[in-house]
Amino acid sequence: DRKWLKNLLDRYTKEIGVPFRCFGKVTLLDEELARMLKNAGCYCIEFGMQTVNEQVKRDVLNRTETNARSFETYATCDRVGLNYDIDHMFGLPGERERDHIYGALFYSKLSYLNRLKVHNLTYFPKMPILKRAREEGLLSDTNVKDIESGRIGNFFHGGDVKDTRVRRINKCF
Repeated sequence: DRKWLKNLLDRYTKEIGVPFRCFGKVTLLDEELARMLKNAGCYCIEFGMQTVNEQVKRDVLNRTETNARSFETYATCDRVGLNYDIDHMFGLPGERERDHIYGALFYSKLSYLNRLKVHNLTYFPKMPILKRAREEGLLSDTNVKDIESGRIGNFFHGGDVKDTRVRRINKCF
């Protein structure tokens, strides 16, 4: 609701006036909104990209934004001079080494990219991604049972650093 947000940002600027950062969605940010945020004191906006593999993004993460739309949003931030962070994940079912190489090339073209925040996928009980990871051999039946029963403390992170494939992908990235 732009009217509500404009009112909030006007009040924030007058009553608080402290620089801030926020989270954004690439499908919602346009130049008008980027300028409103920057003029109100936003010094950085964080976007969750997760992966440049659009099929994985759609089929595994249930996200519909395209790389083209994401790049358009980042270009808008570049034009306005608004820094942004991007979240990227390792260990997603269906991803391959070439996806991370393409991702590094994709991100290297961004002017106002402040920080690329890289995370390993964390599996939580009862999530559909567990089945997908099991089908691809990323998790064993025992892993899935341990996750579902809560026997693994702090949940289970995909992509063990001892795994040579994971180390090679991280190095390429």
